[in-house]
Amino acid sequence: MSLPYLLRKLEISEDGEFNFLSCLVTKAVDEYHEASRSQDLELAIACARRLVDFTAKDGPEWAEQAANLGTVLIYRYERNGTINDLEEATTVARQAVAATPDDHGDYPSWVSNLGIIYNHRFEFTGSIWDLEHAIGLFRQAIVASSREQHDFAVWANNLAYLLCVLYEKTSSSQDIDEAIHFAQEAVLATSERDPGYPARIYNLGLAFDLRFQQTGSTQDLLQAILSLRQAVSAVGPTDTCWLGKLDNLMDQLDSSFPIQFS
Repeated sequence: MSLPYLLRKLEISEDGEFNFLSCLVTKAVDEYHEASRSQDLELAIACARRLVDFTAKDGPEWAEQAANLGTVLIYRYERNGTINDLEEATTVARQAVAATPDDHGDYPSWVSNLGIIYNHRFEFTGSIWDLEHAIGLFRQAIVASSREQHDFAVWANNLAYLLCVLYEKTSSSQDIDEAIHFAQEAVLATSERDPGYPARIYNLGLAFDLRFQQTGSTQDLLQAILSLRQAVSAVGPTDTCWLGKLDNLMDQLDSSFPIQFS
Protein backbone atom coordinates (compact mmCIF):
# COMPACT_ATOMS: atom_id res chain seq x y z
CA MET A 1 0.00 0.00 0.00
CA SER A 2 1.54 3.33 -1.06
CA LEU A 3 1.81 6.25 1.34
CA PRO A 4 -0.32 8.62 -0.82
CA TYR A 5 -3.05 5.94 -0.96
CA LEU A 6 -2.91 5.51 2.81
CA LEU A 7 -3.28 9.26 3.32
CA ARG A 8 -6.34 9.34 1.06
CA LYS A 9 -7.80 6.27 2.76
CA LEU A 10 -7.45 7.92 6.15
CA GLU A 11 -9.05 11.07 4.70
CA ILE A 12 -6.21 13.28 5.85
CA SER A 13 -6.47 16.74 4.33
CA GLU A 14 -3.55 18.48 2.69
CA ASP A 15 -3.48 20.95 5.58
CA GLY A 16 -3.20 18.15 8.11
CA GLU A 17 -0.80 16.01 6.11
CA PHE A 18 2.38 17.80 7.20
CA ASN A 19 1.75 17.43 10.93
CA PHE A 20 0.54 13.85 10.49
CA LEU A 21 3.65 12.87 8.55
CA SER A 22 5.97 14.63 11.00
CA CYS A 23 4.43 12.72 13.91
CA LEU A 24 4.59 9.49 11.91
CA VAL A 25 8.32 9.92 11.20
CA THR A 26 9.05 10.53 14.88
CA LYS A 27 6.93 7.57 15.98
CA ALA A 28 8.40 5.23 13.36
CA VAL A 29 11.98 6.17 14.29
CA ASP A 30 11.22 5.65 17.99
CA GLU A 31 9.71 2.25 17.21
CA TYR A 32 12.73 1.34 15.08
CA HIS A 33 15.15 2.19 17.87
CA GLU A 34 13.01 0.22 20.32
CA ALA A 35 12.41 -2.95 18.29
CA SER A 36 14.83 -2.70 15.32
CA ARG A 37 12.08 -3.60 12.84
CA SER A 38 12.93 -2.78 9.24
CA GLN A 39 9.30 -1.92 8.43
CA ASP A 40 9.39 0.95 10.93
CA LEU A 41 12.49 2.32 9.25
CA GLU A 42 10.95 1.96 5.78
CA LEU A 43 7.87 3.87 6.97
CA ALA A 44 10.05 6.64 8.42
CA ILE A 45 11.94 6.97 5.13
CA ALA A 46 8.75 7.03 3.05
CA CYS A 47 7.22 9.72 5.26
CA ALA A 48 10.45 11.75 5.32
CA ARG A 49 10.59 11.69 1.50
CA ARG A 50 6.98 12.87 1.36
CA LEU A 51 7.77 15.74 3.73
CA VAL A 52 10.71 16.84 1.56
CA ASP A 53 8.43 16.89 -1.48
CA PHE A 54 5.65 18.58 0.49
CA THR A 55 7.75 21.52 1.71
CA ALA A 56 8.72 24.55 -0.39
CA LYS A 57 12.37 24.07 -1.37
CA ASP A 58 15.46 25.96 -0.23
CA GLY A 59 14.18 27.50 3.02
CA PRO A 60 14.99 26.45 6.60
CA GLU A 61 11.74 24.44 6.79
CA TRP A 62 12.73 22.41 3.73
CA ALA A 63 16.27 22.07 5.10
CA GLU A 64 14.88 20.52 8.28
CA GLN A 65 12.99 17.88 6.30
CA ALA A 66 16.03 17.18 4.09
CA ALA A 67 18.23 16.80 7.18
CA ASN A 68 15.72 14.39 8.71
CA LEU A 69 15.63 12.35 5.50
CA GLY A 70 19.42 12.16 5.54
CA THR A 71 19.34 10.88 9.12
CA VAL A 72 16.87 8.05 8.48
CA LEU A 73 18.72 7.06 5.31
CA ILE A 74 21.89 6.73 7.40
CA TYR A 75 20.00 4.49 9.83
CA ARG A 76 19.19 2.20 6.91
CA TYR A 77 22.77 2.37 5.65
CA GLU A 78 24.01 1.35 9.09
CA ARG A 79 21.58 -1.55 9.01
CA ASN A 80 22.05 -2.79 5.44
CA GLY A 81 25.30 -1.23 4.20
CA THR A 82 23.65 -0.13 0.94
CA ILE A 83 25.89 2.43 -0.75
CA ASN A 84 22.93 4.10 -2.50
CA ASP A 85 21.56 5.10 0.91
CA LEU A 86 24.93 6.61 1.85
CA GLU A 87 25.11 8.54 -1.42
CA GLU A 88 21.54 9.85 -1.12
CA ALA A 89 22.06 10.77 2.53
CA THR A 90 25.17 12.74 1.53
CA THR A 91 23.25 14.62 -1.17
CA VAL A 92 20.23 15.61 0.92
CA ALA A 93 22.31 16.48 4.00
CA ARG A 94 24.55 18.74 1.90
CA GLN A 95 21.45 20.41 0.44
CA ALA A 96 20.07 20.92 3.96
CA VAL A 97 23.26 22.68 5.08
CA ALA A 98 23.40 24.79 1.91
CA ALA A 99 19.79 25.93 2.43
CA THR A 100 20.37 27.02 6.05
CA PRO A 101 21.79 30.40 7.16
CA ASP A 102 24.88 30.18 9.38
CA ASP A 103 23.03 31.94 12.22
CA HIS A 104 20.04 29.57 12.18
CA GLY A 105 19.60 27.72 15.46
CA ASP A 106 19.71 24.28 13.81
CA TYR A 107 22.70 24.99 11.57
CA PRO A 108 25.29 23.36 13.91
CA SER A 109 23.16 20.21 14.21
CA TRP A 110 22.75 19.79 10.47
CA VAL A 111 26.44 20.46 9.83
CA SER A 112 27.40 17.85 12.43
CA ASN A 113 24.95 15.36 10.88
CA LEU A 114 26.74 15.88 7.57
CA GLY A 115 30.02 15.28 9.41
CA ILE A 116 28.69 11.93 10.64
CA ILE A 117 27.78 11.01 7.08
CA TYR A 118 31.27 11.87 5.81
CA ASN A 119 32.75 9.75 8.57
CA HIS A 120 30.64 6.85 7.29
CA ARG A 121 32.00 7.58 3.82
CA PHE A 122 35.55 7.49 5.18
CA GLU A 123 34.89 4.15 6.86
CA PHE A 124 33.55 2.81 3.54
CA THR A 125 36.12 4.31 1.16
CA GLY A 126 39.19 4.78 3.36
CA SER A 127 39.59 8.17 1.67
CA ILE A 128 41.55 10.65 3.77
CA TRP A 129 39.60 13.41 1.98
CA ASP A 130 36.33 12.12 3.47
CA LEU A 131 37.93 12.01 6.94
CA GLU A 132 39.28 15.55 6.64
CA HIS A 133 35.91 16.75 5.35
CA ALA A 134 34.17 15.19 8.36
CA ILE A 135 36.65 16.92 10.66
CA GLY A 136 36.05 20.26 8.93
CA LEU A 137 32.29 19.90 9.35
CA PHE A 138 32.57 19.21 13.08
CA ARG A 139 34.81 22.27 13.37
CA GLN A 140 32.04 24.30 11.70
CA ALA A 141 29.46 22.94 14.12
CA ILE A 142 31.60 23.90 17.11
CA VAL A 143 32.36 27.40 15.77
CA ALA A 144 28.64 27.97 15.19
CA SER A 145 27.71 26.89 18.73
CA SER A 146 28.75 27.56 22.32
CA ARG A 147 29.85 25.33 25.20
CA GLU A 148 26.46 25.89 26.83
CA GLN A 149 24.65 24.33 23.86
CA HIS A 150 23.31 20.85 24.63
CA ASP A 151 25.15 19.01 21.84
CA PHE A 152 28.44 20.92 22.07
CA ALA A 153 30.09 18.13 24.07
CA VAL A 154 28.96 15.53 21.53
CA TRP A 155 30.44 17.49 18.63
CA ALA A 156 33.70 18.22 20.47
CA ASN A 157 34.03 14.54 21.41
CA ASN A 158 33.38 13.43 17.83
CA LEU A 159 35.93 15.93 16.54
CA ALA A 160 38.52 14.72 19.06
CA TYR A 161 37.95 11.11 18.04
CA LEU A 162 38.30 11.87 14.33
CA LEU A 163 41.47 13.88 14.96
CA CYS A 164 42.87 10.80 16.74
CA VAL A 165 42.01 8.72 13.67
CA LEU A 166 43.70 11.31 11.45
CA TYR A 167 46.75 11.37 13.74
CA GLU A 168 47.15 7.61 13.38
CA LYS A 169 47.46 8.20 9.64
CA THR A 170 49.59 11.36 9.65
CA SER A 171 51.60 11.18 12.93
CA SER A 172 51.19 14.97 13.00
CA SER A 173 51.73 16.43 16.47
CA GLN A 174 49.25 19.19 15.59
CA ASP A 175 46.50 16.61 15.04
CA ILE A 176 47.02 14.87 18.39
CA ASP A 177 47.42 18.18 20.26
CA GLU A 178 44.10 19.34 18.80
CA ALA A 179 42.49 15.99 19.63
CA ILE A 180 43.48 16.43 23.28
CA HIS A 181 42.21 20.02 23.29
CA PHE A 182 38.76 19.12 21.95
CA ALA A 183 38.53 16.00 24.13
CA GLN A 184 39.17 18.22 27.16
CA GLU A 185 36.51 20.66 25.92
CA ALA A 186 34.05 17.77 25.61
CA VAL A 187 34.76 16.57 29.16
CA LEU A 188 34.52 20.08 30.62
CA ALA A 189 31.12 20.53 28.95
CA THR A 190 29.78 17.23 30.34
CA SER A 191 28.32 16.55 33.77
CA GLU A 192 29.71 13.46 35.50
CA ARG A 193 26.09 12.26 35.71
CA ASP A 194 25.68 12.47 31.93
CA PRO A 195 25.49 9.02 30.24
CA GLY A 196 28.07 10.24 27.73
CA TYR A 197 30.65 11.14 30.37
CA PRO A 198 32.47 7.76 30.55
CA ALA A 199 33.02 7.62 26.78
CA ARG A 200 34.23 11.22 26.64
CA ILE A 201 36.70 10.89 29.51
CA TYR A 202 37.88 7.62 27.94
CA ASN A 203 38.46 9.34 24.58
CA LEU A 204 40.53 11.94 26.41
CA GLY A 205 42.61 9.12 27.87
CA LEU A 206 42.95 7.57 24.42
CA ALA A 207 44.28 10.85 23.03
CA PHE A 208 46.82 11.19 25.86
CA ASP A 209 47.91 7.58 25.31
CA LEU A 210 48.43 8.19 21.59
CA ARG A 211 50.57 11.24 22.36
CA PHE A 212 52.53 9.25 24.94
CA GLN A 213 53.34 6.69 22.27
CA GLN A 214 54.78 9.52 20.15
CA THR A 215 56.60 11.51 22.82
CA GLY A 216 57.27 9.02 25.62
CA SER A 217 56.11 11.71 28.04
CA THR A 218 55.35 10.23 31.46
CA GLN A 219 52.91 13.09 32.07
CA ASP A 220 50.86 12.03 29.04
CA LEU A 221 50.78 8.42 30.25
CA LEU A 222 49.73 9.47 33.75
CA GLN A 223 46.96 11.64 32.27
CA ALA A 224 45.81 8.68 30.16
CA ILE A 225 45.66 6.44 33.24
CA LEU A 226 43.87 9.09 35.30
CA SER A 227 41.27 9.60 32.57
CA LEU A 228 40.63 5.88 32.19
CA ARG A 229 40.36 5.43 35.96
CA GLN A 230 37.70 8.15 35.96
CA ALA A 231 35.91 6.39 33.11
CA VAL A 232 35.98 3.05 34.95
CA SER A 233 34.75 4.75 38.12
CA ALA A 234 31.87 6.30 36.18
CA VAL A 235 30.66 2.99 34.70
CA GLY A 236 31.43 0.77 37.71
CA PRO A 237 34.01 -1.94 38.43
CA THR A 238 32.01 -4.68 36.67
CA ASP A 239 32.88 -3.34 33.21
CA THR A 240 35.68 -5.79 32.46
CA CYS A 241 36.35 -4.33 29.00
CA TRP A 242 37.33 -0.94 30.39
CA LEU A 243 39.20 -2.49 33.30
CA GLY A 244 41.26 -4.41 30.73
CA LYS A 245 42.11 -1.15 28.97
CA LEU A 246 43.21 0.33 32.29
CA ASP A 247 45.40 -2.71 32.95
CA ASN A 248 47.07 -2.21 29.56
CA LEU A 249 47.90 1.40 30.40
CA MET A 250 49.22 0.38 33.81
CA ASP A 251 51.48 -2.12 32.04
CA GLN A 252 52.83 0.75 29.94
CA LEU A 253 53.51 2.72 33.13
CA ASP A 254 55.37 -0.27 34.60
CA SER A 255 57.51 -0.51 31.47
CA SER A 256 58.35 3.18 31.77
CA PHE A 257 59.36 2.79 35.43
CA PRO A 258 60.72 -0.74 35.87
CA ILE A 259 61.00 -1.87 39.49
CA GLN A 260 64.61 -2.03 40.64
CA PHE A 261 65.72 -4.20 43.57
CA SER A 262 68.73 -3.26 45.66
